[in-house]
Amino acid sequence: MRIYVAGKYSGKTQADIEKNVERAILTGRMLMRRGYEPFVPHLAYYINKKGLPISEQKWKAWGLRWLECCDVVLVISESPGVKGEINYAEQLGIPVCWSMKEISELKERGGKNERNIKDR
Repeated sequence: MRIYVAGKYSGKTQADIEKNVERAILTGRMLMRRGYEPFVPHLAYYINKKGLPISEQKWKAWGLRWLECCDVVLVISESPGVKGEINYAEQLGIPVCWSMKEISELKERGGKNERNIKDR
């Protein structure tokens, strides 16, 4: 199951941004250990850091293109950008989950989107 990791990226300081990136990476690592195939858009942080700056508009478009390829979105924190990702996933009929428990439930149903399991 391909899982798009949706979480806050921006922050007031560089340390805040790095903390958000680290949280997303740790989530992706945990998903991989459980046999899932995560997409962590926060990793583009390192592309920017290595001298290939990406505009916010291109960054968002790039992430949404990958979201289209995923089976589910896992929300790890909220922000205006994450709300946009959630709305786009819902338009595409991609389930939005807020916990690993919800992902497990979705997997047990064979990945079928019987309901959009974003209820907390």
